[in-house]
Amino acid sequence: MKLVVLEPESAALRAFLRAHVLRMSGALAEAEVPRALRRAGYGAAEHRRATETLARLALVANPTLPPLTQQPRQQRVWSRP
Repeated sequence: MKLVVLEPESAALRAFLRAHVLRMSGALAEAEVPRALRRAGYGAAEHRRATETLARLALVANPTLPPLTQQPRQQRVWSRP
């Protein structure tokens, strides 16, 4: 979220990330970031930034859990509940 929406810690996180080339997140971020944006009332611009940000990350999944979706990442759409 701190890379998608400006928060107090966003600048410090960006500064830290400039020194680290490999960027990873848990695969759960694909579901949780859009959910958090919806709950906080953010719109299309933030959802677009989230899609772009997640596309640049290596997502790490727990191999014991089923995949979130079989659809390729670039074809997924953020839907409202």
